[in-house]
Amino acid sequence: MAALPRMLRASALALLLWAGFCSSVCVEVPSETEAVQGTDMKLLCISCMKREEVTASTVVEWFYRPQEGVKD
Repeated sequence: MAALPRMLRASALALLLWAGFCSSVCVEVPSETEAVQGTDMKLLCISCMKREEVTASTVVEWFYRPQEGVKD
């Protein structure tokens, strides 16, 4: 039974280290930008712009659902 607390501590440490590699980003999209399904679109990462030495590549899957009651 003494091994269980040790294993739990090791698991918690591994989880914290793994979670440390994830971070959120801010993106900037001009208001006139139109996205077309099935085409690529470039987003500007505000964080990356502040730190020019950082190169980043991100894949984003997003979905659009119009507000109820809003007509085109």
